[in-house]
Amino acid sequence: MNPELSTCRSLYSSMIDNLSVVANALDSSQQGTARTYLSAALDKPDNCEGAFSEKQTTLVLSKENTNAKQLTAIALALLNM
Repeated sequence: MNPELSTCRSLYSSMIDNLSVVANALDSSQQGTARTYLSAALDKPDNCEGAFSEKQTTLVLSKENTNAKQLTAIALALLNM
């Protein structure tokens, strides 16, 4: 696996961990914690894209990054209502 994909794999793994904390926080009515971890998860797709742009290689996860970022942003917006 190339280094950029390895970086993205690690970032998405961390994002999944963050979203797991969000789910548990929401179950416990801890909206502040959920908001914090959603905000952290929101950065992961951009960081993945950054790994590719640093090496000036083609981003193979563009659609996935866009989807992940949009879904996370929607969840954060709903939480902030």
